[in-house]
Order: sequence, then structure tokens, then C-alpha cells
Amino acid sequence: MLKKRFNFNKFIMILITFLLLNSTSSASSKFGFGDLKMSNKVIEKFITYVQGKNNKRPMLFAVSSDGLEYNYYYCAHGQKCGGGHERILKECLKYSRKYGNGGECFIFARGWTVKWDNGNSKNVKFKSKMSGSEIRAKLKEISFVE
Repeated sequence: MLKKRFNFNKFIMILITFLLLNSTSSASSKFGFGDLKMSNKVIEKFITYVQGKNNKRPMLFAVSSDGLEYNYYYCAHGQKCGGGHERILKECLKYSRKYGNGGECFIFARGWTVKWDNGNSKNVKFKSKMSGSEIRAKLKEISFVE
């Protein structure tokens, strides 16, 4: 009886360890990585997102791995906004399946900072005062535009 209890406790500890390690690795996978070429439609929406007109502050920008679909959230100035990663990725995937090629979605930017890591882009910052051509040029410089 004691041996069975010991094996059960050992099993529970292994299960808990596995779940903790798995949840940590999946939490970091919400940010995109690798090569990404954004479509003109996505680039135009990213420009709109960065510029954040009418008292809007960029919160999250998600893009599909094929660069064809996107989704973004704003946060009203003066508000403290957080979270939303799961919801934005789910909505982006819905758009990707409906209008694109079904590419999985990842977070591209949080606030004005690029979080997608393609080797030379992670933590590159944009400014709301940048013109559309400046934003497009910077995206090209960090290899998201052909």
C-alpha cells in the first residue's frame, strides 16, 4: 500500500513539473519568430496601428505567419491595458482561415515595439509621429518588406 502511494505521489510531481515547463514554453511562443514578409494590406494596417490617431495608443498587433492577415488592439490614452494575447491570436487566426491561407498568428508588436524576432528586428521601436513612408522604410530595413 505504501509503495502504491509513493508511486502516485511521484506521478503527480512529474505531472506538475511537465505542466509547469509546458506552460512556460507555450507562453513565450505567442511572439513570432523567423522570416516574415508582410502583404501590402498588413503593412498599411500596421502603419495605421503605429500612428494611433484619435487618442488611441497601440497595444498589440498580431500577424499570420504567411504575412497575409492581421489583427490589432488599441488602448485609450490614460487607461492601463494588459493581456489580450490569447484573444487577439484567436481572432487573427479566424481571419487568417477565412481570408488568407490559414497561417498561424503570432504577436508582431506590443505597443510601438516589434516583438517578432527575425534575427534583426526584435525590440525595434517605432514612433507615432513617423510618416507612412518612414514606417514602411523601417519595416523594409528590418526585412519585413520585399
